[in-house]
Amino acid sequence: MAEKTFDRSRCRMAAFDLDGTLVRDFALIPSGAVVKALGDLKASGVYVVLSSGRDLSQVHPDMLKCFSYAVLTNGSCIMDVASGELIWSERFAWTALYRTVKKLEKLGGYCFLMQNGVIRAREEGEKLVAATMGKKLSGENIIGGYSGTGTRYTNVFEATGPFAAPTYKMQVFFRSREDCSRAYEELKKDKKLQVLTMFGTTIEVTAAGVTKAAALDILCGKLGLEPGSYAAFGDSRNDLEMLEAAAFAVVMENGEQCVKDIADYIAPPVTEDGAAKAIYELYDI
Repeated sequence: MAEKTFDRSRCRMAAFDLDGTLVRDFALIPSGAVVKALGDLKASGVYVVLSSGRDLSQVHPDMLKCFSYAVLTNGSCIMDVASGELIWSERFAWTALYRTVKKLEKLGGYCFLMQNGVIRAREEGEKLVAATMGKKLSGENIIGGYSGTGTRYTNVFEATGPFAAPTYKMQVFFRSREDCSRAYEELKKDKKLQVLTMFGTTIEVTAAGVTKAAALDILCGKLGLEPGSYAAFGDSRNDLEMLEAAAFAVVMENGEQCVKDIADYIAPPVTEDGAAKAIYELYDI
């Protein structure tokens, strides 16, 4: 683990991953202790930013209001929470999206298309995810494993064509690790894509160059801050670039080893409201 002293003047923004960092088991809202800590941090003059792989439809309104800004879908969208305005975004080119979905159909992947408020998926994909996560389908409310707003598509062109709603992230589920690994190696060859493998049976895809770190630096610029002027809180490999780029990296005790290895500070686990404890200790509020 790296050794670095926390400097509040270099961390005027604090960026928080959600699942495994602020909430456990894909919960809809953080604990009361975490909500209070985020509120106290915001009141102290720090820009409090959500930095999540989730789509807007997967973020409960009570959770969203804890933040000043939200970086969503692994860095594809930046939202001003107060106004609800999308202040920056990077969508898939529809040709790249169509080509990727068709390729994944042959590779055995079930694609969920995240469109900043709606998630589109095939019914068989929904059933796979619901079964994997031990949940029962309820109408169209189980999308990508969370309670959210979703619609089904039956024709790929309908979901990905030039007149379809913009897609910012694709989350792909597989029935086996072998299928996932094969697809990951194939997709990595496409220079128009940013590809990340998660949990052994899931792939997350955005447009090339899209990461949480890149989006946070764009937000820093809009706020008049130098790039990397933030403390980052995370737990998994989709937080890796964000943690590496941050002025100070906080990783949860329950985090993956690849991010623990670059941490400046290890917080208690999410089950013990570790993010709240780290906020109070580091920012001295």
